[in-house]
Amino acid sequence: MIKIFKYLGKKGWVLFIISVLFIIVEVYLQLEIPTYMQNITKLLQSERSSLSEIWENGWMMLGYAGLTFLAAVITTFFSSYVGSILSRNLRSKVFDSVQSFSMEEMNKFSTPSLITRTTNDVMQVQMFFGMGLNSLIKAPTMIILAYLKMRSKAWQFSVATIVTLLFILISIAIIFILVVPKFKLMQEKIDNINKYSRENLNGLKVVRAFNAEEFQTARFENANKELTDINLYTNRVMSFMNPAIQSAMNFLSIAIYIIGAWLIYNIGPGVDEAIMLQKGLVFSESVVFLNYSMQIIASIMMLVFVLIMFPRASVAANRILEVANTKSSIFDGVGGLTETSTGTISFKNVSFKYPDAEGKVLDNISFDVNPG
Repeated sequence: MIKIFKYLGKKGWVLFIISVLFIIVEVYLQLEIPTYMQNITKLLQSERSSLSEIWENGWMMLGYAGLTFLAAVITTFFSSYVGSILSRNLRSKVFDSVQSFSMEEMNKFSTPSLITRTTNDVMQVQMFFGMGLNSLIKAPTMIILAYLKMRSKAWQFSVATIVTLLFILISIAIIFILVVPKFKLMQEKIDNINKYSRENLNGLKVVRAFNAEEFQTARFENANKELTDINLYTNRVMSFMNPAIQSAMNFLSIAIYIIGAWLIYNIGPGVDEAIMLQKGLVFSESVVFLNYSMQIIASIMMLVFVLIMFPRASVAANRILEVANTKSSIFDGVGGLTETSTGTISFKNVSFKYPDAEGKVLDNISFDVNPG
């Protein structure tokens, strides 16, 4: 999959780097919003706070939210542009490679497979780079920065978050072990659909002449059923992912509020300002920690989204590279063409055999063909 990056080109690399920079800016701005949320929570619980201070923090939150939105729009634009540039370059490369293929290479890949590689496979790679690459960079950045901000909070909150993340990761691992092998098989079944459709359209008159409509229909229906069964299997297995993650998020929300209530209860009774301030601090930490935890889980979900796309994109990229890296078995001669006005054709010590054949059809043949 990494080898596909070489087809980005200079412009694609520049836009990719710009996109990465704006992703980091977007994550930083997004993680600053809970800080002002915590400040507002503290101000609301303090008798010495003023309305202007609350408004000031509120406007800062609104400003950061606006800048986050702007950075997200720019990031999406550049990511989509990078995916479009890559898909254009890949289609051109595959087409140019096929133009130089001999019949040996054409028979190796088959025409339907080459059509799939130029269309569907390129589309899978474009979707991954246009949408998945954004999440692939944003999610780890969000997790790392959010973790750095969460370290100063109560350790009990971290334990609840770690347990939730372990449950999510184990669920994802089980699901992917079941579905990843099916994605490569899915692309092969798409090849068969293209093959039978093309054969039927190109040979429609022959099919009707030999009354083979039922045979062609049965063959296509069988290929269609195989592809449908694989799609149904993968979709059914993947359908367990969202409920598992949603249940984990609900569990984490409840756990953080229970832990927060327990920490507040352990502070002890009392209504003096110091105790109330300490209780308010724990409450605000609970709210902020929950926000950071939800952002981490959202980042995990983004990674899951990427992992869903990655197997098919990886298979598609390998199939594209297989065509792009295949060298034609036909080579130009060492000597250049020389101008001649006689129109004579000469063969000197020419040998020929079919691909994978044991013996030669022609062996060391020499002859001249003169005009007339």
